[in-house]
Amino acid sequence: MEATLYWEWLVARLDDQVKRAARCDPAAQRLATIPGVGVFGALFLHAEIGPIERIRSSHQLAAYAGLVPTTRSSGGKTTQGRSQR
Repeated sequence: MEATLYWEWLVARLDDQVKRAARCDPAAQRLATIPGVGVFGALFLHAEIGPIERIRSSHQLAAYAGLVPTTRSSGGKTTQGRSQR
């Protein structure tokens, strides 16, 4: 029982730290406005993507994340592969 209380306290403390970090991060605040993206997801995305200025479009972001299928073309023939994730 004591161990459970400790872990609950620790999780709550870490949760507060993550929320504080998100409040201090303008990029995470903007990312959190995306439907379905919360505080944790916004911080994760910001850490994964890095400076958002290097991503020029939503398509480029999806490709960076491995969500866009690969496209190969040769001799007028185009094939699409699977997405990375």
